[in-house]
Amino acid sequence: MKSIKSQRGQALIVIALAAVVLFGFAALAIDSSRVYSDKRHAQNAADTSALAAALAKIRKQDYAAAALSRAANNGYANDADSTVTVNLCSDTGVTCQALPAGADPQEYIRVRITSVVPMTLARVIGWTSMTNDVDAIARAKGNPNTPNPMFGAGLVAVRNDTSDDCFKVNGGADLFLHDTGIFVNCTGNRALLLNGSANIGMDANAQVAGCANDVNF
Repeated sequence: MKSIKSQRGQALIVIALAAVVLFGFAALAIDSSRVYSDKRHAQNAADTSALAAALAKIRKQDYAAAALSRAANNGYANDADSTVTVNLCSDTGVTCQALPAGADPQEYIRVRITSVVPMTLARVIGWTSMTNDVDAIARAKGNPNTPNPMFGAGLVAVRNDTSDDCFKVNGGADLFLHDTGIFVNCTGNRALLLNGSANIGMDANAQVAGCANDVNF
């Protein structure tokens, strides 16, 4: 008599291997998109943190604290899931890529965010987490002892007539002008009008020019 061997065990092996492959593709689609989304979010957080640090440094405030606070507001703090470091590019051991030729590293602030993204389906194939590293660099430069001409003003109103309040800032705007100014190209009663809770900070060298009658702060 011929004996017939069961092949059900082989089918289970094929099904198990197929399941691993399917989970691998699902992990690639789902977890990889989560990692990519986190990297974009971390880069945006690093960019805004570097700008906040540069503004704080110009204002002679604690630039590291400003950067850390902004990063935390965007979901990245020094905890189990992420780390945020703030350095001048001149600090020992700090490397800042792509600085302009002849740049002074002391004028540049680097914010680095490292975030750990936990995996879900990828755990089946042995990936428990992935790490994103992003950098952002901002320049903070200014010499309060050197007056700056109005050419290259930070804000310019190009309306050329005799209207009143030709440069208006409404709502809750918060602007700070360092070593630059506002040029208004009209001859109405006011060169600058602030409405609502709008606020403009100007250092000693900043100016409003172009209207001789009045400046309404």
